[in-house]
Amino acid sequence: MKTLGIGKYKFSQPLLASIFDVHSIGHDGAVVIDESRVAKFGCHLPLSLDANKFARLGLRHTAALGLSERCDALCIVVSEERGTITIFNEEQLEVIDNPTKLSVILEKFYEKKSPGKGMQPVSYWVKKNTVEKAVAILLALVLWATFGYQKESVQRDFLVPIEYRNISSEWEIEESRNNEATVTLMGSLQAFQLFDPATLKISVDLSTLKEGRQEIVLARDMIKAPSNLSLVRIKPKKIRITAYKLLSIKVPIQVETTGSLPAGMILKEKVATPDSITVLAPRKLRKSKIIIRTEPIDLSKITKSVTLEPKVIFPPDIRFKNGRIPSVKVTIEVEQKSTNPKK
Repeated sequence: MKTLGIGKYKFSQPLLASIFDVHSIGHDGAVVIDESRVAKFGCHLPLSLDANKFARLGLRHTAALGLSERCDALCIVVSEERGTITIFNEEQLEVIDNPTKLSVILEKFYEKKSPGKGMQPVSYWVKKNTVEKAVAILLALVLWATFGYQKESVQRDFLVPIEYRNISSEWEIEESRNNEATVTLMGSLQAFQLFDPATLKISVDLSTLKEGRQEIVLARDMIKAPSNLSLVRIKPKKIRITAYKLLSIKVPIQVETTGSLPAGMILKEKVATPDSITVLAPRKLRKSKIIIRTEPIDLSKITKSVTLEPKVIFPPDIRFKNGRIPSVKVTIEVEQKSTNPKK
């Protein structure tokens, strides 16, 4: 069980409601209460390992089922869509439709866990474990008030950017690709008030690109929406892109210089190491002469042989393997002019 914070804090309704606020550090997390005090806040509960035996369970329901698989706890979940209460215990679930029945189930649960000797009066069962019962009922009522009575749902559209990720440096995507889509979300007015649209984005994985024109379906798992808002649709449903693989071409390095050597100096040699590099170029440049130059070296400042590492200048359509521009060293060899007169 992971947690964002541990301490002994006083339990309160605002603290509990903060887990529904996207700006809270405990957003979408769980709260552990020990003897009417908050022991852990913003916990990530273990999910069920066998959720398939119950159809269409949400994340909170799957976490409750996971707890019932690992311990003897009685787990209570209120559906944000239907307002129903679901009880998970001993890897089984039961759906109830009102808090009154919840009280009866709690009585039976505590009676089973802490049976008394002989018959006890009704007042005994009312007074027994009153703190635990009060906290459980309060939690259910808060969740019921948050979700159960918010029957009115609204839909809102958001223009969301499309993010293309996992693109290999050996691939090129046409610039005319889609970069935005309209996402429709549905939920309560309160949920939209707590929602920051800037957090929405559609993430498209291009690690399995194929060459040529292709369609990509914008699926629900490409966008991460808050748990208290449901995704209605994404428009357009598909996007079209054209991808082509870049060609690997070996290109010589051209050493560029500017100015003249100081008086009395002559240039013997200028050599680039390596003298050529491999680049990734689009097919349209296959028959063109690709030129890779060094940044111009000012000869007027050279008074002796030196080795420099100038920047590499290349066309904008050119790429390099692993996205890294290779380094090039240039050796400028000079010498003094001979002052001996000719015989």
